[in-house]
Amino acid sequence: METCADCYVDGSFNNISKVYGYAGIVIYNSNEYIIKGHDNDSQYIMLENIAGELIATIKVLEFIKNKLRVDKINIYYDYEGIEKLATGEWKRDRRLFKEYYNFIKTIEIKISFHKIKSHSGVEFNEKVDKLAKLECGIILNNLDDIF
Repeated sequence: METCADCYVDGSFNNISKVYGYAGIVIYNSNEYIIKGHDNDSQYIMLENIAGELIATIKVLEFIKNKLRVDKINIYYDYEGIEKLATGEWKRDRRLFKEYYNFIKTIEIKISFHKIKSHSGVEFNEKVDKLAKLECGIILNNLDDIF
């Protein structure tokens, strides 16, 4: 029987502090694992929220690769570059894009990408959006609706 993890990823950027945030939720065996963080690496801040999007995906995949035993990963995202950069459909010269593409190639688990329209009410996509915003210091009015 094939084992599968579902993952939702998102990134955000704070224009004032120049910090990008990232968040991912991994759902496996009825458990939810939250991966989140932020940074202001000068190599990546010019990418703004895209840095968070790609780093969220890398962090989620690292977590799955190191902590879970699965045959397949479904990645749900709202930034189309998540899939297009991973498959090589988009080729970009920026360092993070190359790092992302090369990292994806090292994953020995089947990955399926699923595009979701942003802010469309998909529960876990909304959660990672809010978590990424919080990570980079964007204040939300109602924190209770994250969980």
